[in-house]
Amino acid sequence: MAHRKHRPRERSPDGALRAEAAVPLHRLKPGTSGIISRIEKEEPELLKYLATLGLLPQTKVEVEEVAPFGGPVLVRVGASRYALGRKVAAKILVKET
Repeated sequence: MAHRKHRPRERSPDGALRAEAAVPLHRLKPGTSGIISRIEKEEPELLKYLATLGLLPQTKVEVEEVAPFGGPVLVRVGASRYALGRKVAAKILVKET
């Protein structure tokens, strides 16, 4: 039997809806939104910082701009906008919505 690849949000052979894989926040294209699924390498200071910005799991975030040459990622969380360093944005895993 040939195996076929599933597209995101496609039903698997058993009828279950497949979840999209989480991707690093900095990989989303400008104008794209996602829901934070988890923070990689949970460093206490980083988690505290992200919490003060409201960047917590299950929070919707929109990428407004990704600066070239490793520059910051401009994101919107609710009515607030933040510039995140590329290394920080890479640790925030999101599921595109």
